Amino acid sequence: MKDKDTPLGLVRAGKGFYDTMDIMKAAKGSHGLDWPNFCDLPVSAVTSLLSKRGADPLICELIAAELTACYIWRKNKVLFAFDKDLSHALAAQADDIKDTDILPTEILLHPPYPCTFVKISNVISGLSGFWYWIDYEIGTGRIGLRFQFVVHDMKYSFPVIFHLLPGKTIRECYNVTVTEFTKHMPLQIIELFRDYFNTELHYILVALQFVLYLSSGNADVQDVPQPASKVRKKPGQILDKASEVKEKAVGVRIGSAIRKATSPSRSSSQGGTGTTVRPHSRRGHWHHYWTGPRNGDRELILRWTAPTFIHMNEFRNDTVVIHPVKQERHAL
Repeated sequence: MKDKDTPLGLVRAGKGFYDTMDIMKAAKGSHGLDWPNFCDLPVSAVTSLLSKRGADPLICELIAAELTACYIWRKNKVLFAFDKDLSHALAAQADDIKDTDILPTEILLHPPYPCTFVKISNVISGLSGFWYWIDYEIGTGRIGLRFQFVVHDMKYSFPVIFHLLPGKTIRECYNVTVTEFTKHMPLQIIELFRDYFNTELHYILVALQFVLYLSSGNADVQDVPQPASKVRKKPGQILDKASEVKEKAVGVRIGSAIRKATSPSRSSSQGGTGTTVRPHSRRGHWHHYWTGPRNGDRELILRWTAPTFIHMNEFRNDTVVIHPVKQERHAL
């Protein structure tokens, strides 16, 4: 993978802060500075650090979100590159999220890595991808799923937070997120920037589909072999080079199946009688269930059902089939 295809430029831009952030993380549990283990380093702690330098509070928060994403991600540098057709299939689900609404929040609380970068294929205009991670707000104790969206040229990013309410559904979390978006804004400002707010909320709905897919039990994920690095470094040393990025291809098999199902067939019609069904498709959707004893430890399982394509060409009725792929998960 080439450097320009990664967010490493943003990571290197924040290099002057990482030693201080290491010290802050090491101070966890002392001087009244503490947070749960599922959060690597709270954005609010980094915001506080920047505000002591006299910067504007809003600017501090924007910079802190990007710095935190870069700081956490640079330790593992895992990048999930989604297949183009799978990306569009997942993004289409954001237009009708009834199956997403009812999902328990717990599904989002166990991402595969402390911070993950998702590279998407032109499903959101102007964006190359996004980081996501679980954040904790010191002082309020609120938990959020942080998104840091990265623009197409990988030179700029902006934050959006999806508030998480343990024990609630994704719909309930979304409603709270919408409320928090405009909580302290005058009505005139809300009306003036309504399109902007709606756009960012749509970004969240689309990004959630990708996050859910990576959390599903049948995600199609493959490691991409990386050439051996010729750069020598000390144990534990981080160079922020492209050779350190661990790329994972998402949707290689399912993307191929979608293309096969929607491509024109060269088969010839063999005649036949009966009513012809018009070409159509059914969107992919989510299923979830619990396993384990009702009075003991239970595990929440999420599975994705792929889109179904009916007579997408004149001669064939295809159904996309997904084969489960086991994926190693890192506990928070």
